[in-house]
Amino acid sequence: AERVQSPERLRLLLVLTVVDIRAVGPGVWNGWKRQLLTDLYDASEEVLRLGHKQRGRHERIEAKQMHLAERLGTRGERLARIETRLLREDQARLTALARTLASLGPEAVLARGYAILRDGRGTVVTRAEAAAREPRLEAQFLDGRLALRPDRPGRRSREEDDEEQGRLL
Repeated sequence: AERVQSPERLRLLLVLTVVDIRAVGPGVWNGWKRQLLTDLYDASEEVLRLGHKQRGRHERIEAKQMHLAERLGTRGERLARIETRLLREDQARLTALARTLASLGPEAVLARGYAILRDGRGTVVTRAEAAAREPRLEAQFLDGRLALRPDRPGRRSREEDDEEQGRLL
């Protein structure tokens, strides 16, 4: 500030510096350099004016904070909109997955005309070989359950039992 001696010279020095940096080539001038020179200019001008400046350092800091808060507020609103959109998309995906899961559940299988076969312990039986070994089975249908007794080789069927009973009388 002592070498510059006046606010007008400081302003001209700032303009010369900016022009010189920009003349080096494209991409050399950037926001960081702009901010650095702006801060240097403001601090030097404040020293040169010795308190006669209309806005002091405190006011400049407040102005920059307010500007930053406005920018962050705008970005915050944008982020909130993005977050809301992403949440809606996730909710739609979860709803679709829940529908798919429901369509694959036991109730949906029963509604399509199939039955679920269980052994005496309530375990689902998936093979004829396993069903043949069980003394009692239960078939679950959409509208209820039915107790079953599997036929075994060498064992008489219910019809045969009924036939024999009829011959006895």
